Amino acid sequence: GPIGMPQRAQSRRDLLSRDPVVLWCFDNEGWIRWKDLEPGDRHGVMAEAKQHGMRHGVSIAVVDGETRTMCGCSLPDREYEDAEIVLLEETVLRVHRATADLSEISEADRRALERMSIRLTRR
Repeated sequence: GPIGMPQRAQSRRDLLSRDPVVLWCFDNEGWIRWKDLEPGDRHGVMAEAKQHGMRHGVSIAVVDGETRTMCGCSLPDREYEDAEIVLLEETVLRVHRATADLSEISEADRRALERMSIRLTRR
C-alpha cells in the first residue's frame, strides 16, 4: 500500500508521517479498506499511491501485548473481497506470532533496524 510506495517517492515528500494507512495502523487493531481512509487524507498520500498503481487496498494491524505488526496490501484493479481480507489478516497474525519471540537479535542487526526505523512525530 502507501506503506510500500517506492521509497524515493515517499521520502521525497515525507509522506510516511502523514500516511493515513500508517497512522490508522498505529492507532487501531483489525483491518480497514483504504477507500475508508481517503476522506481524512489531508495531504494527498492516497492520491499519490494511486499514481503508483496502488488503487485498492487494505490495512491490517495486529496487536499482542506490547508488539504491533502492520501490513498494507493493494490491488490495481479491484477491491479485496471480505474473505480475502480475512485470509490476509490470518497471515499477518501468523507472521506476528512467529516473529514475536525474536528476542535474540545481534547488535549489528539491532543497529541496522534502528537506522531503517521510521520515527513518527505527532502533535
